[in-house]
Amino acid sequence: MPNVYRLIAQDLLRHHPGRTAVGLLGLAASIGFGLAAPMALATVIDSMSGRGPAARPVLVLALVLAGALAGSALASRASADRASATTARHRGAAFTAALRRPPYDAGFPDGELLARCSSDAETPARIANIVLGSAVTSVGGLVAFVLLCTIDWRSAVVVAAELAVSWFVVRAFLRGSAEPEAGYRAARGALADLLVDAHRGARTIAALGTHDRELRRVLAPLADLRAAGRLSWRAQRDVGWRMGLLDPLLNAVVLAVAGLSAVAGRLGPGSVLAVLLYSQLTLMVLEQVDSLAAGVRALAGTRRLAELLAAPPPDPGGTARLPSGPGRLTFDRVRLDGRGGDVSCTIPAGAHVAVVGPSGSGKSRLVALVGRHADPDAGRVLLDGHDLRTVPADDVRAAVAYAFEEPNLFGATLGAAIAAGSDLRDEDVMRAARLARADAFVRRLPAGYDTPPGDAPLSGGERQRLGLARAFAQPARVLVLDDATSSLDTATAAEVAHAVRDAWHGRTTLVVTHRAATAAAADLVLWLDAGRVRGYAPHRALWSAPGYRALFGAVEHDPVPQGSAA
Repeated sequence: MPNVYRLIAQDLLRHHPGRTAVGLLGLAASIGFGLAAPMALATVIDSMSGRGPAARPVLVLALVLAGALAGSALASRASADRASATTARHRGAAFTAALRRPPYDAGFPDGELLARCSSDAETPARIANIVLGSAVTSVGGLVAFVLLCTIDWRSAVVVAAELAVSWFVVRAFLRGSAEPEAGYRAARGALADLLVDAHRGARTIAALGTHDRELRRVLAPLADLRAAGRLSWRAQRDVGWRMGLLDPLLNAVVLAVAGLSAVAGRLGPGSVLAVLLYSQLTLMVLEQVDSLAAGVRALAGTRRLAELLAAPPPDPGGTARLPSGPGRLTFDRVRLDGRGGDVSCTIPAGAHVAVVGPSGSGKSRLVALVGRHADPDAGRVLLDGHDLRTVPADDVRAAVAYAFEEPNLFGATLGAAIAAGSDLRDEDVMRAARLARADAFVRRLPAGYDTPPGDAPLSGGERQRLGLARAFAQPARVLVLDDATSSLDTATAAEVAHAVRDAWHGRTTLVVTHRAATAAAADLVLWLDAGRVRGYAPHRALWSAPGYRALFGAVEHDPVPQGSAA
């Protein structure tokens, strides 16, 4: 379990020491002047009873109250500044950790990541403010108790007795608050993940007419939310009525004890009022119950945030630079996802290789290793004879370009999305779009290449062609198409295949595909099954195997034209 307490301490002491110091100063001033207020008020009352001049005590009381107000304002401002800065820093760190997670490794679902980067990122700042406020308030309560003892020790005994009784009530409450809050946040994360999943499939849900069933599925975590919320409210209800009975009972007992002291001549009118006020200031510790409960609830969110931040960063690789080369790939006894077998083969430089296999065979995992989007459980991946783990990850990413089945278009415009942050000229962007057969439909848009991606009504196939254009625009030596033409019709897919040949002539290409025609057009086919190489040869040489033909849904007949490329 990540050390959340160290995380909170670093927020207070390392990252925001100035704001913490100012906040402590404001809290100390507020509590200090608040402790002086009962004595100042008692002096005013005594002076009004004919025991001395009233002007000066009233002025002192006014200054004390003004000082308490100023200290409170200073503490509130420092607290707000520290909270906003802390939340911004944790939210940035959470987003960075989320983006750095290996995309092919198991991790947090999308909804969980959203919850941890948003609401959970606010909890450390909340706890830090509660810690500071409770600490200063507790010290102030202790000082108030000492002052109460100097005025009337009998009343102090009564206050001490209530504190002892209240402690057991509060302790049970805080213990019972942690578990329901953890369950509540877990259920909320599950709800967010289901909602994100349903939003992605909104068109499919509408087409199938399964709205009601999906609504029940998405809202299923509400039962856990409701149960956790009821447990939390029940705990607050129990402590509320108990503390609600104790507080007026204490006031009545303290007033009775102070009144008896006044009748006996031990206390004057001002001192009686001071006893009541100092008893209330002493019991400010009990008024922190709500804050402490909020801190316990926030602690569950901080633990979830710390889990995300504590995830190990991806291996940055070695320091040896990756020299230029033709693009020869070697898989040396590579094991995928802890499977029993391994993959050993060499892809010649400049070869176009189709990667095929049934669902779950490890195709996407294997091609992810080429760009170090994931690392093998065992074995090595070599590019032009260099182990990819021995060179910086940035060198690997610059040498390998990817296009995916569902490309995300980042950037302010479609042109920027194709350039993908690179310093490319407009003509280079348009050339890549032409090669991917995307230039024509982009030019038909009102703003052309300046159209924001969110404003462009793109089909799945058009998005894939833009993803291909982005890959074509990169000056890499290896191109990986991870099912990147699945949404294209047969004619467009054939055009794109020819474009890949033209644009990537002499450079290595790996194509994850489910199409027999794409496999037939490749130089070689790498046939995977359960993380092992079942075949590595030209398409026509593998076609005689029934298991290979079954991959393309053709067992009884050969759909490949006689003139297809081997």
